[in-house]
Amino acid sequence: ILAQVTPGVVQTQILFLQDRGMAVEVRVVGCCVCTLFAQRTDSIGDVKQSLEGASGILAREQRLFFGDEEPRGFERLDQFAVDDVVEFRSAARPAEQAEWLEAVQEDPDGQFLADAPPNIRGDREVVLAAVQRNGCALEFASDQLRSDPGVVLAALEEDGEAFAFAAGVLWANRDVVLTAVMRNGMTLKHAVQEFTGDREVVVAAVRQNGLALRFASEQLRASRDVVRAAVEENCN
Repeated sequence: ILAQVTPGVVQTQILFLQDRGMAVEVRVVGCCVCTLFAQRTDSIGDVKQSLEGASGILAREQRLFFGDEEPRGFERLDQFAVDDVVEFRSAARPAEQAEWLEAVQEDPDGQFLADAPPNIRGDREVVLAAVQRNGCALEFASDQLRSDPGVVLAALEEDGEAFAFAAGVLWANRDVVLTAVMRNGMTLKHAVQEFTGDREVVVAAVRQNGLALRFASEQLRASRDVVRAAVEENCN
């Protein structure tokens, strides 16, 4: 990717150049305007690396947004084209946050969060990155983030066992509980009584793990349909 730099303000825009790749215009607050010439198959990470060389802003401290979405580094530029135009807005993240994000993303077990200071354990972006690598890293998140449905659901997507580290208030959140039991039926044991008697929640749990039937309400443990679902799962 080639680049040229002129004074500028905030906003990022990518214009496709037919048969010649595309021009990427990055406007950075208080810094510069960088016009980058890229290929359709270049990634967001490639753009950030080129912007680092052109503007001096470290790639790990850059954030590029497409609407409300922040594309991941491996995603290709042409994924965001609408009528041959892609518009981004740019922002910079604090250096400390960028350092921890880099550490978390390079940690295969997502356990760096265990050694993080309180402000980082309460940083939603860093915690999300950690639980996406290891759902049980939720254990080290701040109380506020362990009560955040978005963070907990992200952890559950990676590891159903992470529900054990969710704040108790979410054990009474039906959407979170339903997602949890679909990932790991045995997490039904954490649910409040209302949901151990909820047929949809219990059936989802026993279809994932028939042994979860033990945590269902007495009434549902006596239900033929629920018992059948549990037996069928165990037989499988």
